[in-house]
Amino acid sequence: MQTTPHEVELFREPLPHFRSVRLTLARDGSLTLGTQDMGPSVEEIWSDSDYEFWTRIPAEAVAQLAFHLLADRFQGQAGATDVLHDFCKSKGIPCEWESWA
Repeated sequence: MQTTPHEVELFREPLPHFRSVRLTLARDGSLTLGTQDMGPSVEEIWSDSDYEFWTRIPAEAVAQLAFHLLADRFQGQAGATDVLHDFCKSKGIPCEWESWA
């Protein structure tokens, strides 16, 4: 599956104790949530100017991740269907809303 890569910074703390947290959607459909730390404590602990760590979800597991994140997010919410639909539309995520009576 080829997708357009996307990256967003979710958190930033400035120096002297710099931390940046980024979420990346790669072309292959995998997701990576990564953190970069810089500053005196990093140099003291790692003897280097920066320290990076990440969690990568392979493309074939992204649907499973989405299922569990949505289940956690919407557990016990009566308006979950409408909220998800509105969210998808606001982000340009293809979705279908259907009903039956």
